[in-house]
Amino acid sequence: MQKTYSALPISTVAEWLNSTQDETVGYIMELVEKRLLNAEVEFPEDKEPILRFYPNLSCGPLAKTEEEHYEEVLEQVKRTNAIAEQVKAADARLSVSKHWVDHQKKKNTRKGEEGNMGQEEMDPMPWGGDGDADEDLMEMS
Repeated sequence: MQKTYSALPISTVAEWLNSTQDETVGYIMELVEKRLLNAEVEFPEDKEPILRFYPNLSCGPLAKTEEEHYEEVLEQVKRTNAIAEQVKAADARLSVSKHWVDHQKKKNTRKGEEGNMGQEEMDPMPWGGDGDADEDLMEMS
């Protein structure tokens, strides 16, 4: 709804949700408090409440200062670096563990066997002829 409307009467939203206006206001306020909706409910005098959406995250209840964005980026970088260190440690453990080395040996052995499979038994020409056999057959007919 936020991409389609900038404001809606609560009665319309309540109708869409098949609930009362009070339940709808409570639900919307809960979404705003949980930071799931960048909107607010306005209560103008002598009129019904209005749900007003904010166009972007630079305003409204979800708005953040540049400093808050910077802090979030720093925290994300810390989490990413921690995960990268865990990946490096896991990679090191896997590459030197006996089971990993055995697995790689078996894998390489199987690759070598599969690569040569059946090559010794196969003749280049199954009828025992030379490479010009097709041309000889063509000349005869």
